[in-house]
Amino acid sequence: MANRDMPVNGKGSKISLLKNGDLSLTDAAGIHIWNSKTFSGISQPSQLVLSDTGNLILSTLENVSRLLWQSFDSPADTLLPEQPFANSSTLLVSLRSQENCSSSFYKFYFDDDNVLRLLYSGPLISSVYWSLLWKGINLWDLGRTTYNNSRIAVFDTSGFFKSSDHYTFKPSDFGSGP
Repeated sequence: MANRDMPVNGKGSKISLLKNGDLSLTDAAGIHIWNSKTFSGISQPSQLVLSDTGNLILSTLENVSRLLWQSFDSPADTLLPEQPFANSSTLLVSLRSQENCSSSFYKFYFDDDNVLRLLYSGPLISSVYWSLLWKGINLWDLGRTTYNNSRIAVFDTSGFFKSSDHYTFKPSDFGSGP
């Protein structure tokens, strides 16, 4: 959910693909809330497609299609198979509850050392949360490394998670597919 701490009223809200190449969201009152910032200055044919992977893609309709914007670049609280999780500005933030979609206290991100971290940032304390690290086990003991210059992680189509810092895991339903 985009803008989940101040969500748009779903009734009467509208997403529009404008002739100038912008994707625009307005609320029920017609107030502009968000746009994709893909305005090119010239009118160009474009298309909005929801791919089989769940990625909403805005691209041009030229001879060679050019990507303008995609939802996979802005994860909120969920990663989908084949959705890259990359760079230091991307983070996943947990939901407060299943009924309340506002941001909660857990954040998953790449830190300045190119290592995936889970941060608890509550009302009174903030703490990096990796239970094994509290027991004196360091990243290298876990096969993870800070010696990489990339920040990329992804679920493959079978559910296997791997990242550039060598963090991997398999979910309990591994192999059953999406």
